[in-house]
Amino acid sequence: MTETIQQSQPELTDKQLLKKVQEMFSVAIEVINIDTSTTIILSRKILELVVHNFYEANNIKKAKNAYGQPTLYMLIKNIEEEKLAPEQIITAMNSVKDKGN
Repeated sequence: MTETIQQSQPELTDKQLLKKVQEMFSVAIEVINIDTSTTIILSRKILELVVHNFYEANNIKKAKNAYGQPTLYMLIKNIEEEKLAPEQIITAMNSVKDKGN
């Protein structure tokens, strides 16, 4: 899985985002004992959606890599550096990101 977050998806409303996260989470739970890899990848996708939405909802500028794309690593690092979330949340986000790579 690549570190780049895809930008081509249309912006979701809060309700649409929540529904999408709920659906992805349900699938991840359903397959956890069958295919752990799928669960880990879905968890990372959920994290990407939530982090992206956090930036958009708070009008925070996303740093971009050399290819002009924000990476999940960069987005989480900024949240950490700006102290926008507790350390436990940062640790959990990094764990999901790393396992989903």
